[in-house]
Amino acid sequence: MPDLLLTLWLACSGGATTDSDAIESRDSGSGSGTDEICNSTVGVTAPLESCRPEHPCEATGDGSILDEPSTAPACVTTNTDRTTHDDGPPQQSIDADGVTRSWCATSSEDTRRPLVIWFHGAGGSADHVYDYTSLRDKASDWIWADGSRGFHLISVQGRNLHWPTADARDMSHHDIYHRDLASPSGNRDVELADELIDAWVDSGQADPARIYVMGWSNGGFFAQLYGAARHQTPTPGGNRVAAAAVFSAADPFNDTQADDGLACQLDPYPDVTVPIHLTSRSCDLIACDQDQADAFLEDDYLVAPGAIVGPWSSWLSERLGSGHVWQLVDAYGETDESCTSPTWCPLWVASLNHVRWPDGVADGSGLDQEEAMLAFLEAHGGR
Repeated sequence: MPDLLLTLWLACSGGATTDSDAIESRDSGSGSGTDEICNSTVGVTAPLESCRPEHPCEATGDGSILDEPSTAPACVTTNTDRTTHDDGPPQQSIDADGVTRSWCATSSEDTRRPLVIWFHGAGGSADHVYDYTSLRDKASDWIWADGSRGFHLISVQGRNLHWPTADARDMSHHDIYHRDLASPSGNRDVELADELIDAWVDSGQADPARIYVMGWSNGGFFAQLYGAARHQTPTPGGNRVAAAAVFSAADPFNDTQADDGLACQLDPYPDVTVPIHLTSRSCDLIACDQDQADAFLEDDYLVAPGAIVGPWSSWLSERLGSGHVWQLVDAYGETDESCTSPTWCPLWVASLNHVRWPDGVADGSGLDQEEAMLAFLEAHGGR
C-alpha cells in the first residue's frame, strides 16, 4: 500500500483551477477556438504519445526516466491481504502505433456472462484489480438477481504516456484528453476497449446486453468517457456499454490545465446518456467540493480542471436523473451525507482515502460498496 499511495499522490496533481462554474459553459455551443495542439471538439488533437527511448518520459518528477511505452502486468495477486488469483500471463496485442497492449482476463471458458472492463488509476497497473479490489473474487462468486453466477472481468493496462498537465506525471494512464469518440476511434485506449468488447461478444462469452465499465481515479475518468461514447455510438462491431461504475473520479471532458490558452475543454460537452454510478470519499484528493479544492490549492496542491466531484455530479444528475447515483462514503466506509469540511480534510487524509478502494478491506470497515456498484450496473443492463 505505501507504493500505491506514493504513486497516486504524484499522479493526481494537475493544472490548478478554482472555477466551480466552469461546467455552466459546457452547453453554450460557442466553441473556444482551435490550434495545432487542442480544439474544443476533440480536446488534444492527436493521441497522447507513449514514452519511448527516443522520447523518454520523466516518470514522477524525481529525475527518473521511463522509456518503455508499456509495462506488462503479471495478472496475479501479490497482496497477502487478498485472495490469491492467478490469471497470468497477460493477453496482448499490438496497436496502430506498434505498442504492445496488455490486459488481464478471467478464463476464456465458453460461458455467456456479463462483461466488466476495469481501468486502473494513474501510475497504476492492471494488477491492482487483484491487489486492491475484491472484483476478482466477485467475478467468480457474484450472484445476479436472476440467480446466475459471476462475470467475465478484464483489467486493462494503460500505456506509459507523456501527460499534458502542468506537473510532472508521465506514467501509466488511460488517455482522457484525445476525445475522439467516433467509431472507430483514433484514441488508442478507446480503440483497445472496442476491440476487447467485440472479441468477447463475437466469441459468445460476453452478453452484449450486459457490458459494463468500471475504474479508479484516472481509470474512473476514462471509464466515464468511454461509457459515454459507447452507450451512444456502438463499437465497430455494433456493441454498446450499458452502464459505468467508478471510484474517485469526476469530469473527463475538461481542460488539461487552467488558463493555458489551449482550449482543450470540450464545448459543447457530449450528450451523456450512459447511467453512471460514482462513488467517492467525502474527503478525497479528487475534491468532493469547491471548498476542499480551494484548501488543497492553498497548500500548493494542484487540483486538475474538472477534478471536483460535486459540480460534475450535479451536471450528470440534471441529464440522467435516476440514471446517476453519487455514493459518498467517509474514511471508515460509512455512507456520508455531505462533503467533509476542509478543516477535517488535510491532504494526508485525502491522500489515504483516495487509495482505499471502497470494498471495506483497505479501510478495515468491512462495508463493501462494490456491491452497490455492481447492483447499479445490473439495474441498468439489458439495453
